[in-house]
Amino acid sequence: MAAHLKALFAGLVLACACGCALVQKETADRQSESPNTGLRATAIPAGFRDLVPYAMKWGGIQSTERDMLLKEIEPAEARAFCEAMQGRVGAVRDWVRATAPPTRESDAFSNLIELYQDLVDIELMENLRTRGNIPTPSQ
Repeated sequence: MAAHLKALFAGLVLACACGCALVQKETADRQSESPNTGLRATAIPAGFRDLVPYAMKWGGIQSTERDMLLKEIEPAEARAFCEAMQGRVGAVRDWVRATAPPTRESDAFSNLIELYQDLVDIELMENLRTRGNIPTPSQ
């Protein structure tokens, strides 16, 4: 009887150890995701991971919402984002296009590219207006 209980106890310990390892892995997987967007840092190339905070904040925004964001975004925040994206848009675009099928991560970064392009276009138009090269809507 003691041998039977000992074997049963050993089986329970092994089952608990396996269960704990599984729970730890699932917890680690959840912790690597953004609570807002579910982005997995491990699914994003290391060279772009510094852009993850922007992807978490704005990567889920669709074109209709982006119009409102463009009106409300703080200039310093827009400038910091543009500086972070500058010179990397082509590489980000290449990664997004190479990701098949699309993932939450590649979709978020695709939205970042669109936001970046919109911000650059707005800055260009504002610069042209301040130089007097194009009329303002009120003219």
